[in-house]
Amino acid sequence: MNDTKVAELEEEQVVAFELIPHQSNSFVFKSSNGESLNRTVSPGEPGSHLYWDVYNPPLGSEVAELNLSKVQASAVFAKYPEVKPIVATSDISAYPDSLKTEANACLSGDEVRHCEQVLAKIPERLQAPALTSKLLAMQESQARRKQAVVAMEASLPPEVLRDKYMVSLSTFLKEQRYQEALGVFAKLEGLNVDKDPSLDFFYGEALLRTGQPQAAMKRLYRYIGEQGSGARHYSTALDLVNQAESEL
Repeated sequence: MNDTKVAELEEEQVVAFELIPHQSNSFVFKSSNGESLNRTVSPGEPGSHLYWDVYNPPLGSEVAELNLSKVQASAVFAKYPEVKPIVATSDISAYPDSLKTEANACLSGDEVRHCEQVLAKIPERLQAPALTSKLLAMQESQARRKQAVVAMEASLPPEVLRDKYMVSLSTFLKEQRYQEALGVFAKLEGLNVDKDPSLDFFYGEALLRTGQPQAAMKRLYRYIGEQGSGARHYSTALDLVNQAESEL
């Protein structure tokens, strides 16, 4: 762990290091006379620990990766019942190299999504305070920016808002980003202005593509009923209705 001091043990004691799942965990164990032993462990599942036995430190010591559920039956635990807690694993300097690089990129950057992905890889009790504070600050800043946008939008005339939302909706539907499109449909419905008569058709399609066949049928039947057989999307609407019925 570079020069990070994790624990200082006396003979016949054991320290437990909680391993970060699916990452390469690197450790450097040092004795009082400066001798050292490097150890790299890559656990496959959460709940794994590395146990350091200091009976004959450091090169003659026993290093074993054990699953937490099997600790009671392990020879190491039976031989040395006292297990000292970890004291520095939430420090970024103790992270594996690959994760350390990502964590530092989070600290130096301004991408909320990236930091969220980094923290998702680390068990909560091992998350460095610097990372969680950085993410919280960015999330708060992002929320303030969104509030400012909402305030600016609210100052626009309803007709202009309708046109703005329709441009966004067209992009989302073209790119099949139906979940995002649903949010725009809700905004359009909240406006007291004339709307495109095909709106119910596209709303119904988006609902169907996001796994909501019952709600989709309601929109599609209203479109068919109000626009009639001469509607531009009449045949496609009937096909979507049949799809929705088959998913009920």
